[in-house]
Amino acid sequence: MVSINNKTPTISWTYSDPNLQPQQAFRVIVTKDTSSNEEILWDTGEVESEQTEVVYGYDGNAKALPSHETLRLTVRAYDGMTWGTSLVKEFQLSGIPEISLCTVDNKVNPLSLMSQSPVFRWKYTDLDGDPLTAYELRVDTDQTNWGTDGFAGAIWNTGVILYPNPHESSFNENDRAFCGCIFPKEITKNVIYYYQLQVHDAYARSAWYTGFFRFNNAPTATDLAILPVDPNNGDELEATYTFVDDPGESESDKTQIRWYRNSREVLSLRNSRSVPASVTTPGDSWYFTVTPHDGNEYGITYTSPRVGISNTAPKVTASGVVPKLPKSSDTLEAIFYVSDPDLDDVKVSIT
Repeated sequence: MVSINNKTPTISWTYSDPNLQPQQAFRVIVTKDTSSNEEILWDTGEVESEQTEVVYGYDGNAKALPSHETLRLTVRAYDGMTWGTSLVKEFQLSGIPEISLCTVDNKVNPLSLMSQSPVFRWKYTDLDGDPLTAYELRVDTDQTNWGTDGFAGAIWNTGVILYPNPHESSFNENDRAFCGCIFPKEITKNVIYYYQLQVHDAYARSAWYTGFFRFNNAPTATDLAILPVDPNNGDELEATYTFVDDPGESESDKTQIRWYRNSREVLSLRNSRSVPASVTTPGDSWYFTVTPHDGNEYGITYTSPRVGISNTAPKVTASGVVPKLPKSSDTLEAIFYVSDPDLDDVKVSIT
């Protein structure tokens, strides 16, 4: 018996005539056996046509095909003189369930899962409206035979799981790495896990639905430095570092930066990437910490090297000696100007 999963199947036949006469007409009848008689679901009547293919119910006079029942198709052809022998075929409408969507923690193919026990959820359609009765999930890091019955599922293979919950499955539950395995397996970050899902109704099973996921890696920060590396009083300080994370992930605005002057945090500079020159004083020791965030989670806190604020040397601008044309009896006087960016008291010695 032929099984189909289309409620409006195409019916076709091959015509031949010993006298090489062309087909002049056809008749198609679809029936269903009942306890008392044979119920006609569709009868085209005698249709004058040479075509050898029709779609079930194309004329709008057909009843809906019932599921999981034996149906009988009868086709006859007419060559203009006699009707040929009836061609009879039995078939059955048995819709195959189809998975339309599967998510892992409500995401399609996520590459930054946070939970160590994500949940698979799926939607399906079934031509017959049959409820699902079971499912099977397999997970592996090897793509060999992915999407086929040969896919091993070495990380997780649930086997066929029957009721009570055929629309959802938890991964890594009950503090075991993967609940479908005999021995726990440690979750590895930065590894792509491939999965496939199949659902069953009481009559058939779906094709394998495939997907993948990866657990999020916490971001890191490298090459921390304060610029300039040897600051003087009056210099602005700038925090620099390199954000490192999984491909495709970028730093979020939740990254935390903290500045410390002489080992005490300067609260007014929280999350600032620079320190104004007005805040620094010669002799200060400065460093910063950064806790990177990738939009999913924080990494650990990293600390920069320290820098000290150096004193800026005063400047002396000489003007000259007076009188310009001194006599032997004249007292000479040096004329010069002193400036200090730090506004420190300046002592001058003349030799």
